Amino acid sequence: MPPNTFLTRFSLGVDELPLGADIALMVYQDGRRIGVSTGSATGRGVTLTTGGTFDVYLVQRGCPGTASSRTSP
Repeated sequence: MPPNTFLTRFSLGVDELPLGADIALMVYQDGRRIGVSTGSATGRGVTLTTGGTFDVYLVQRGCPGTASSRTSP
């Protein structure tokens, strides 16, 4: 984003994730985490009041119907 940007937003749309997905969206600048959005609700995001260069990571902690979210019989 240009350095003189007043507002920057990173987000996931409601239709991009399955219902109940546990996704963390983390934003880093110069190696420091400056924003995080976690939880199972879709449509979460991080809003920053600055421009610059960012690293954005998505970490999937769980997803309905996957081996990591199923219990053994």
